[in-house]
Amino acid sequence: MRISGAGVGFLTQIMLAKTLGSHDLGIFYSATSLATVAGFVTSIGYSQIAYRFSARYRDASKARLFKAFVSRAMFDGLACSVAAAVLVVLACMLVPDLDPTTRVVYAVAGATIVPAASLVLNTNLAGAMRFFGWCYVPDGLVRPIIFLGLIVGLEAFVRRPTGGEVMILFSTLVTVTALVVFRALQPHLPAITLPRPEERRLGQRWRREALPLVLLSLYTNTFADVAILFATPFLSQSDIAVFGVCLKLSLLVGYFVQIAQQIAIPDLADARGKGDQAGMRRAARRSILLPLAFTSAAVLGCFVLGRQVLEMFGAEFGTARDVLVIMVATQVVRAMAGPSAHLLTLTGA
Repeated sequence: MRISGAGVGFLTQIMLAKTLGSHDLGIFYSATSLATVAGFVTSIGYSQIAYRFSARYRDASKARLFKAFVSRAMFDGLACSVAAAVLVVLACMLVPDLDPTTRVVYAVAGATIVPAASLVLNTNLAGAMRFFGWCYVPDGLVRPIIFLGLIVGLEAFVRRPTGGEVMILFSTLVTVTALVVFRALQPHLPAITLPRPEERRLGQRWRREALPLVLLSLYTNTFADVAILFATPFLSQSDIAVFGVCLKLSLLVGYFVQIAQQIAIPDLADARGKGDQAGMRRAARRSILLPLAFTSAAVLGCFVLGRQVLEMFGAEFGTARDVLVIMVATQVVRAMAGPSAHLLTLTGA
């Protein structure tokens, strides 16, 4: 389902490139990367430890601890994401000499930080409880399909949308998806309450283990968006668009690796809880072999057909074939490494 959503995302990137042009597409990429990265950062690592502590606390005798964990994660994430959203929106309003499109796009991106942070936490809680449908379908498949449909519909029946309008559509869909996932998980989660004073030490422990994982989360989940943000001050908006398209295409390959590793996490967590080292090795091995074969084939395909694929976005994109090959080749290394980051998280290392 996630790979299908990524395929729809590929078509969406072609439509956006042809609709917005490389300049406005570069602004859109930078703004959505800001919202995505800020959403991960303001979830302050709880999404990364959700698998570990959900496996530990879901036993009926530890229901109070599970309730405390979920409540603390929700409230800490909400407080941090709201603060970040306010700062970004204020900066967009106060910085002089911004053109209207850039101002609107980045302001909307700031408002998207709160639902993005909620979506990060709740999809990881869904995966930890083996509700893979809620983990992947709304955000990984349904949202990309609706986004593509709206862009095509506007282009065909209304008029060519502006960068600001596309960003508003994106933000609205992220918000709706976050609400849908939250409501779907409510029957399976404990009632959310204000964190109790007597649970302060537990909260400090969770934050102490979660905060160092923010960097890990950025690297394993949003590296493409981090790369776009780092490149934004040094490249023109058109070059950001070309760079971003290559990153998005490499993510189509990276999704396969990510999914194989994420689906193995509950098995790894359960095997570790039982002290079953052989079970952990079996789960890790399954998450390596198929992604390795897939990514190796993808590198060869990009070397042979990369220019033709990139020219689907526009003639100015075709010269970046070597960039695409390099980016996809890194996914081979990622597949070979296996779920090492997830194993370190599960073991508290």
